[in-house]
Amino acid sequence: MSHWSCQTNQIFEQLERNGGSIPMYNDIYHVANGQITDDDMVLMFSMDGAQLYCDKESDCWIYVWNTDSFLYTGFHHLAALQKEGLCVWDAQHNCIFSSHPFLYVGAADGPGSVHFSSLVGHHGAFPCCLYCPIKGQHKPGVGHYYPALLKPNNYNIEGCDHDDISPDTIPDGSPLEYAKNLCYLLQSRNAADYKYCQKETGISNLGIFSGLSNKHCLPIPSGFPGDSMHVPTLNLGELFVPLWHGTFHSVAASKVYLPSSFDRPPCNIALKVSSGYKAKEWQGYFYGLKLFTWDQPNYTQLGIWNL
Repeated sequence: MSHWSCQTNQIFEQLERNGGSIPMYNDIYHVANGQITDDDMVLMFSMDGAQLYCDKESDCWIYVWNTDSFLYTGFHHLAALQKEGLCVWDAQHNCIFSSHPFLYVGAADGPGSVHFSSLVGHHGAFPCCLYCPIKGQHKPGVGHYYPALLKPNNYNIEGCDHDDISPDTIPDGSPLEYAKNLCYLLQSRNAADYKYCQKETGISNLGIFSGLSNKHCLPIPSGFPGDSMHVPTLNLGELFVPLWHGTFHSVAASKVYLPSSFDRPPCNIALKVSSGYKAKEWQGYFYGLKLFTWDQPNYTQLGIWNL
């Protein structure tokens, strides 16, 4: 229970030794803004969906929840603890202290995050899950937006024909801008006006995070991190593998070459690549097997594929 205070004291000592600077930021303790006290617990909320396949064995138990009712119950309890405090017995110091849980991060993939972030999602006019102000682009006559940074050739769709944008220039999501746009949305006069304001602001509704104490959570959207799992695994795997030409072979013989950090070996990609190849399997195949064999003098020696 005293981990927070111990780590904080070490950071203060490090600041004093290095003239007020920190060489490396590698923990949330390095970026806390003073709202978290020594007695407060730090929480992370994470959710994900599950897709079941008839030809794969599930390795977990599935309990189906309605996300709205499930989240309301849990967040209602958290809001009460943040307001009243959670009494905890400290056996080491023989005392009772009150902890106000601090919700630091709300994490999910793009489709899952809309259930608690109150944003419109990755197909909306403002698709960024971090609430950056970059507007998406869509095809003529189609309302499905894409988060494209480069302007297509001969593209002149009004309202989303911005010039090429460098990733280095994309600003962070602003809590002040979010609060202003949320107020604008909630002042909608009717259903049609509400739908128009949703498109203009990138906010779908009053999110459940808004019901928490602003003293014990980061302001929206600062507590919504990006999804760093799908791009380097699913997206890059599905992008590069079709570009490479060759014949896929069984990866069963390559199990001995996989480091233990890559979990179990992936399924046979020759059979499963178009029927639900999971992110973890892409990670094991793309980084643990394919890129490893690429550096070998004869990259067919593992029996993975032949060019």
